[in-house]
Amino acid sequence: MNATHSLNEEKTLSMDKYLVFGLVLVAVLSGCIDGNKDKDYYFAAIDEMKPTLCEQIKDHLIKDECYKEIAEIKEDPGICDKILNQIGKDECYYKLALYKEDLTLCDKILNHTIQDGCYHWIAFNKQEPSICDKILNQDYKDWCYKYIAIYKGDHLICNRIHDQDTKDYCRSVIHGDPIVCDEVYWQDRDNCSVDSAIAKRNPSICDRIQDQDTRDWCYEEVAVLKRNPSICDRIQDQDTRDWCYEEVAVLKENHSICDRIVEQKETIQPQIQTGGQVSHKIFYRDDCYSEVALAKQDPMICGKIQNQTHKDYCYGNVALSKKDTSLCDEIQSQDIKDKCYRYINLSPEKP
Repeated sequence: MNATHSLNEEKTLSMDKYLVFGLVLVAVLSGCIDGNKDKDYYFAAIDEMKPTLCEQIKDHLIKDECYKEIAEIKEDPGICDKILNQIGKDECYYKLALYKEDLTLCDKILNHTIQDGCYHWIAFNKQEPSICDKILNQDYKDWCYKYIAIYKGDHLICNRIHDQDTKDYCRSVIHGDPIVCDEVYWQDRDNCSVDSAIAKRNPSICDRIQDQDTRDWCYEEVAVLKRNPSICDRIQDQDTRDWCYEEVAVLKENHSICDRIVEQKETIQPQIQTGGQVSHKIFYRDDCYSEVALAKQDPMICGKIQNQTHKDYCYGNVALSKKDTSLCDEIQSQDIKDKCYRYINLSPEKP
């Protein structure tokens, strides 16, 4: 077992339960459904948030995807129960479990790999090592203990680890001198240094890292843990630096940090079908304002967004979160405005 297995290898999940105004099933939008009736029922079901329309779909794959999309938007695990394919059903429970941080939904998952991942992420998000106890795979359980121990800087949690090499590593990076990464764990010193920097909340340890991408990631992790945007300034890669600012801005609910982000970036992407290229604009700062507005439940921040479509989505997401239809009136796009009213009327009341 690799004791220095990096959290960066595990940290691939990114979820946003308010993407109801965003993209819906890429496969559908790119025309992969055979049969216009199935396509019509699918789009009508998603548009009206009616799982009963999913029942009319003949293709089982599309029917299951229809149920999954509506379940995620409505945050209703009861709709996951309707999915026929067991892996699809497990993935539906998994996503809702992470949205809600609800362990009972992890318990419903039959696939042990997906279930272990569910327990792992809720344990990590809550920084609660006792949840790791529920993981069946011993290696994954050890990683769960290790990452929580490192991020909490608590070497006592390392004692729960079964694998001795991983246990020793966990104790060393938390309790020992950072030089241990050079002298003992030299084969993977960069990842070791990241873990040491995280455990000690010390960005200067990141300076020791040779690989630039890993060093940037190290600064980002420490900046987020300390909620200090000045540490983000040390990151060389512009995209990573901007993402760091956004993470800290959301955690601090401070939209002024978004002002440090590059206004927008234009990327050129190849177009496979034609052999040509297409220009694509990414609005990093607008995304930051939108996320902070949602975190703070403050629609006034949406007004700072330059791109009108992003601004409309911002108002829509805050409106849905607050269950406030008056905010839908701020939306210029009639289509997004209509969805705003519809989703609020269909969504469950806030407890």
